[in-house]
Amino acid sequence: MARDVLRVGFLCCLALVLIARPGSAAQGFKAKFKVFGNLPSRLQSSNPVGNQECCVRHRKLVSVGYDISGKEMVVDVGHCSRKCATSSREVGSKTDDFEPPARPLSALDRIRLQMRQRVSGGTGASGSSHPDVEDAVGCQGNGLCEPTRTRVQQLQLMDGPVDVEVIEDCHCAPRPPSCERSPRRKVYFADTPFEAEVDIGVCRGRCSEERHSGCKAVKNGTVTITGPNGNQCIDVVKECACAGECYRSSQREVYYEVFFNETAQEFQEREKEIDVGRCLGSCTEGHHRCVMRSEDDPSVCLMSLFRPKGRCAATRFTEHRFISREQKLQSILAIDDCGCK
Repeated sequence: MARDVLRVGFLCCLALVLIARPGSAAQGFKAKFKVFGNLPSRLQSSNPVGNQECCVRHRKLVSVGYDISGKEMVVDVGHCSRKCATSSREVGSKTDDFEPPARPLSALDRIRLQMRQRVSGGTGASGSSHPDVEDAVGCQGNGLCEPTRTRVQQLQLMDGPVDVEVIEDCHCAPRPPSCERSPRRKVYFADTPFEAEVDIGVCRGRCSEERHSGCKAVKNGTVTITGPNGNQCIDVVKECACAGECYRSSQREVYYEVFFNETAQEFQEREKEIDVGRCLGSCTEGHHRCVMRSEDDPSVCLMSLFRPKGRCAATRFTEHRFISREQKLQSILAIDDCGCK
């Protein structure tokens, strides 16, 4: 009998404790879930802490303008960094800091953003000032820390819709020994029935510094995707090559050409494709011409004329002639080379 009384008393005390603190167990569960399950899997880094390579996504808050209600819009566009967390507490804090990609910015959030940018040196990325973050090994073999997947998000602003690129994940990629095209994936209309992933491409690799200024796209194209408002053209990179600041890029045009078929003994039509080309880039540096030198030391220029930077234009071209569908002689000029003028 005494044992039954003790059991009933113990159960009553336990019930009183649970009634006094009804949310403690649930709060503990929510706290654990917030650390480990709040961040979507595709937004987690592909290089976990402890690997030899380190390339993770950090936050980068950017103000893109004002929405139709007049509130400032801030987007976490993200950026790839070789600074990785060295403790599980830091990993949890990065998960807790995750916010929706875009939202109206209140006055309090604006003050927090300014204070965070001051602490992090104006980068706007949280985590750069944490003491648990240190320079890790980075990417092996002088590899590139670059985005794995980028989402193109469309926002409605006062001045109209604007596309913002948001980095979702980062990874280490080997640095090509020479200039070449590498894949770069972008996702359009994410999380909608029109979601489409396009490899827009990117040019990377080493070039001779003496002759060229970088690895650049010399041939571009377009890919058509379907959106809620119809078809949309996306520019993609097809070929890359080492080029200077002002360089020639491929651009093709197609015409109808009338020719005489000797076998059929009649005039016929055929398509004539011409790579007319176009000049891309800029001429950033001006040119100094020395007009007076020192008599004691000819290497010293006493007076020079400065020629400001010119424009990137065609320096050589070829003329293509053919008979058009209207039975007229048509002349098309194709760019062979580009330079600063």
